[in-house]
Amino acid sequence: MGLAIALIEPQIAPNTGNIARLCAATDTALHLIEPMGFRLNDAQLKRAAMDYWEHIDLWVHSYWRVFREAVARERCLYFSRSLNLATTAGIVLYEAVRQVGIELEDAASVQPLAADSGTNAHQRSRETQ
Repeated sequence: MGLAIALIEPQIAPNTGNIARLCAATDTALHLIEPMGFRLNDAQLKRAAMDYWEHIDLWVHSYWRVFREAVARERCLYFSRSLNLATTAGIVLYEAVRQVGIELEDAASVQPLAADSGTNAHQRSRETQ
């Protein structure tokens, strides 16, 4: 069973980038639900996720209802008013990994891409309409 994190109308690029890096390290899909407070080519977003975009199963949904139609409703957990969104996402994700019994590869095996790789997260994202 694969896990996923969905961010509804994320506004802060560095938080989203940190969560993207967490998703890369745990082989977890990342769903971003528009509108967002930044663009996927935002420098702060790229800097926070470093060069891990190649390892992220990224989905972009045009709005909330499109996302809800695309994912199963059972086993969804929703959070708000967290101390820090990225920290909360990490705590919840690792607890889900523990409960489901997923074996993670050594995080050191996920290597960032070379700086000149020319990858573009927006090109790799799968947009749902």
